[in-house]
Amino acid sequence: MQPSYHISGIVLPQEDFTCLGQNDIKEKSLKNLSKLNIFIGENNSGKSRLIRELVSSDFGYYPKEYSFDRLNECIEKIRSEITEFAEKHHIDEMRSTRNVLSVIKQLQDIEQLHRTTNLLEILESLREAVEKMVQSNAHYTSTPITEAKVGKTFADIIDRCMLELSEDYVTLLQPHSFSRIYIPILRGLRPIEKNGDVYDYTDLYVRRTLKDYFQDNFNGFDIFTGLKAYKQVKEHLLGNLHQRKLIREYEEYLSEFFDGKPVALIPSENPEEVLVIKIGDEQERPIFELGDGIQSLIIITMPLFLHRNEDVLLFVEEPELLLHPGLQRKLLETLMQQKGFERFQYFITTHSNHFLDITLDFPDISIYSVKKTFDESTAEEKKPEFVVENLSHGDRSALEQLGVRNSSVYLSNCTIWVEGITDRLYLRWYLEVFYEKFDNKEKFKEDFHYSFVEYSGSNITHWSFLDNEEEPISVDRLCGRLFLIADRDDGTSTAKIARHAKLKSVLEDRFYVFDCKEIENQLSPSVLKRVLKSYGEDETCLPAINQEEYKDKNLGQYIEDILGEQKKRKGSYIDGNTISDKVGFCRKAISHIETWDDLSPEAQLLTEKLFDFILANQEPKEVFSSSCNGPES
Repeated sequence: MQPSYHISGIVLPQEDFTCLGQNDIKEKSLKNLSKLNIFIGENNSGKSRLIRELVSSDFGYYPKEYSFDRLNECIEKIRSEITEFAEKHHIDEMRSTRNVLSVIKQLQDIEQLHRTTNLLEILESLREAVEKMVQSNAHYTSTPITEAKVGKTFADIIDRCMLELSEDYVTLLQPHSFSRIYIPILRGLRPIEKNGDVYDYTDLYVRRTLKDYFQDNFNGFDIFTGLKAYKQVKEHLLGNLHQRKLIREYEEYLSEFFDGKPVALIPSENPEEVLVIKIGDEQERPIFELGDGIQSLIIITMPLFLHRNEDVLLFVEEPELLLHPGLQRKLLETLMQQKGFERFQYFITTHSNHFLDITLDFPDISIYSVKKTFDESTAEEKKPEFVVENLSHGDRSALEQLGVRNSSVYLSNCTIWVEGITDRLYLRWYLEVFYEKFDNKEKFKEDFHYSFVEYSGSNITHWSFLDNEEEPISVDRLCGRLFLIADRDDGTSTAKIARHAKLKSVLEDRFYVFDCKEIENQLSPSVLKRVLKSYGEDETCLPAINQEEYKDKNLGQYIEDILGEQKKRKGSYIDGNTISDKVGFCRKAISHIETWDDLSPEAQLLTEKLFDFILANQEPKEVFSSSCNGPES
């Protein structure tokens, strides 16, 4: 299989689009792209126009696997050896040699890469220069070397230096093509009109989209609106073995939304040409009779499965339309999975604060803001410019632009309140391990059946169940069914002890205080040792450890103490009164928690409490509803 060929940078072809680089310097290169790239901004900010321009233009790009340093080392070596050869043999007529050297230039930026295309083009330019030199009337003095010898030597130098690059690396420099798919706002699975008694599946949405946006710049990319789903399913089911397999895999994927019941997609011709869906033992029915959220998810995910294991750039306008927050999470999980989608890269626009919020749970995502600006002239009609800025995950301004709130709490049946992000990450994984262990248990979906709320420690005093504020936030009105978890920390703060006592009296069994300093201290000794090994520590130098030794301590300090002078990691494990790089440490720990037995007794107890709490608050009990966008709260 070809290597993944993700793009890490794009040369914007549009004159009116610029990117805000370091020190607020405007440039034409859109950098730091990831597998999933999200563009946000106010209405009419230019974000939709940007992705339409990208899908329809032959932009220059910078492959993620491409190393300028390595390429330039090769180019510089060619230059150096040709220069050394010319000087060694005292070649007086240097004009032809200079002609060769003038071709050998280091690549400095993405735009130059686009103009040069690949190393093969550099090689061809060098060969042409050598050929002209050999054929010229150049004369040499002070040396018996012939023109042919010079030409052959130069060519040998080029070939040898090129061969030092690995085969995979050179393969990545070959001209590369991607399938481009665009999913516009105008989309749906419902046939628009009938031709007599039969639905007309002419894609009127595509016609309208082409007329509105791509009259002058349509280069053959695929526009998928959902109206041709019937035709594509029929062609695949009547196609070769690979095509039929893709439909079977897609049906298995859809079954996840219907409690694992078998799903069949049927391109029915009787009484009319329409895509029909059969779920388990239910009577088959037209696909557009599904809930609008499921329909929307099908429109976005069907092209993914029909192009599995291909190089695809997918451009989607506002994928969150009609999707319950739980389906938004499921969509993100689908986009980011690696089973057949390794060579996919996504560019989407969104207005969903919740969609942005849950991206924090996934790696390899970039967020960009798009803003429209005007010059300061007094002209009555000003031409706008559009500025794209890369926003980090930690930049809350990205969420503030959309008026972010933890809106999933309105739509979930219950909430689990934790002090910070690592509590959420650990507990989510504990529940996954629990489901794996007790496979007869019902598996609940985050943002459908429950949601996490991060309340940031002492901020809990602002909520109505403590009555510490004159105008507290009404927890009953917002999300009355909650389970609250708190760190014990050092357990000596008078204010915190009093607060915990009051929370216990109000919430009773729905309040839980760790029997250790914080959630990292719940890690079992075996998992802790594996985490330290992943940091490069020598496992043989670790002493025998017992959780009682560190459950009440600063875990970072404890690790530093037991490692002593044997510590291999250059950085410190201590950050104030906790572990350093909490999120990174957490992700390493989660990767080493594979079974229920890897959890400490307290972690197992807490997980069981959370499952019982979620179970007690489900109305209805179905994991996914087949007739609506999700469970009603």
